Amino acid sequence: EELGGAALIARNDHYGKVVAEVGDTRPDRQQIALAYILRNATAGWTPGLREQFFTWFSTTYTWKGGASFSGFLRKIRQEALDNIAPAAELSLLENLSTPPAHTFVTGSIPPQGPGQNYTVEGALKLMPEKLENRNFERGKSMFESTACLMCHRFGNDGGGIGPDITGSGNRYSIRDLLENIIEPSKVVSDQYTFDAIKMTDGSTLVAKILEKKGPNTWVTANPMMPDERLRIRNSEIQSVTTHSKSMMPSGLINGLNPEELQDLLAYLLSGGNPNDPMFAQ
Repeated sequence: EELGGAALIARNDHYGKVVAEVGDTRPDRQQIALAYILRNATAGWTPGLREQFFTWFSTTYTWKGGASFSGFLRKIRQEALDNIAPAAELSLLENLSTPPAHTFVTGSIPPQGPGQNYTVEGALKLMPEKLENRNFERGKSMFESTACLMCHRFGNDGGGIGPDITGSGNRYSIRDLLENIIEPSKVVSDQYTFDAIKMTDGSTLVAKILEKKGPNTWVTANPMMPDERLRIRNSEIQSVTTHSKSMMPSGLINGLNPEELQDLLAYLLSGGNPNDPMFAQ
C-alpha cells in the first residue's frame, strides 16, 4: 500500500507490474544502504567479516527494482572488490559475491530442429491464429538453450545485461517479440547501447564504459560477463562514439523448428506461467 495502493499500481501493466514486483520481493533498502557505505570502509575488516559481507551480494539476485537496479548492485559489489578486498582474498570474495545467473538450466532440452534462417515475416507465417496446446517445458528449455537467459531477466532468473522481459506478455504482440529477437538492432534503447572506442593504434573496441578514474578508463567488453572489467589508458583512446548495433546477436532462434519457436513465444507471452491457457492440452 505504501507504494501507491494496489488499485493505482494495477492501472499500468508495464510500470505497475515492476512496482508490484518490488513490493513482492521486498529488497531490503537498509541492507543496500549499508552495503553502499561499507564499499568504501577500508578499516576494521577481518577475513571473516569480509566473507560475510561479500556473501550478501549472492543473496540479492531475486530482488527486483527499476531498470537500473541490478546494475546498481553490481556497481556496489565491484567497488567493494576494488576498495576492500585484499589481493590474497580477491578470488574467494569474487566467487562468494557472484549471484547465480539462473536457477533452472539443469535438464534443459536442446533444440531438435531442423532450424532455418528466420525473417520476421517468414516466422509470422508459421504462427497459428492463436497459440494453444503448447509445451511449457519445451518453451522454457528453448529460452535457456538459445542463451536468452544469459542476458535477460525473466521472473527471478537470468542476467541483467539486456531489458527485463518478465512482462513481455503485457507489452508485446507476437510480431513485436519476433522483431526484437530476429532484428535486435532495429531499435536499441539508450540504456543498453555500447560504446565504439577508437584507439590510437587504429583499432576499435566495442565496450561499455563503466567509469573514468585518473589516467584510466574501465570498460566491460563481454555482454555475457558484465562483471569482467578491462582497463584502458586514456592516452590510448582517440575518440568515443555510440555503437549503433545491439550487442544481442541475430540468429539466436535459427536452430529452432516452428513448433519449438511457438513454444518459446508462448513461454515468453505467459510470463513463465505453466497454467496459462496456451499450455492447456
